[in-house]
Amino acid sequence: MEQIYNMLDKVFTKFDSLDGLILHSDQGWQYQHYGYRKRIEEHNIVHVS
Repeated sequence: MEQIYNMLDKVFTKFDSLDGLILHSDQGWQYQHYGYRKRIEEHNIVHVS
């Protein structure tokens, strides 16, 4: 999960706003993980798989 969190942190730092972004991912366990979903929801990103 550390690599996934690092990737998210880089994206959150790079862009001023991600409101309304629709993120599509596969159904891998890391993308269903509570911590991952909480982080993207905090930035108003919609997650679909």
